[in-house]
Amino acid sequence: MSDSGKQLDAVLSYLAGRRLRMSEILDALEMSRSTYYLQRDEGRLITADNLIRVARNLGLNEIDLLVRYELVTIESAAEYVEDTLGYPPMASRRRATTAATARADIARRRPRKAPRRDKPAL
Repeated sequence: MSDSGKQLDAVLSYLAGRRLRMSEILDALEMSRSTYYLQRDEGRLITADNLIRVARNLGLNEIDLLVRYELVTIESAAEYVEDTLGYPPMASRRRATTAATARADIARRRPRKAPRRDKPAL
């Protein structure tokens, strides 16, 4: 899930579910166009501070953005949640679903087919 090599505007547009205009990104970053391009060209744009600020201002998950740009590992985020809350995050508590159990679940939900009583048999 690493987006570390991708441009910030492309990743933000993907996560927002629509193409973001540069003015929206600059507003969310709370920086000028010249500062944006200066930081981008110097390789200083992708920082934890900038990613958290833009995620909050666009209503995105800050941890997701930090993990995508490999500033935080997903394991360390999960470990933090477990240590803080005292129990594992939701994903690790879910039961593992195998292909066989998934097929069985689908079969249970599918209505049984029965011959029609109003038509004669072939």
